[in-house]
Amino acid sequence: MPFECEFCQMITCTKHARPDDHKCAVGGDRDSIYVILCPICDFRIRLPGKDKDADKIWQSHVDSGDCKQEKEKKDQRDAEEA
Repeated sequence: MPFECEFCQMITCTKHARPDDHKCAVGGDRDSIYVILCPICDFRIRLPGKDKDADKIWQSHVDSGDCKQEKEKKDQRDAEEA
């Protein structure tokens, strides 16, 4: 099934429908949202692109203190649900 890119109007196959799949010069990765789920606090950490180093970004999240705050919120929610 053919798809038309909403950014560059290129006609692509299903495999290349997303802008980052066909190297769209106009839309780039605007259509792509990549996240990792922190295993400590369950916070969704947005990655700036699929090729970024998820380990470094996650470590930055932990080092920032945000993880501790999110873990406390998660623990509180879990206690309220129990």
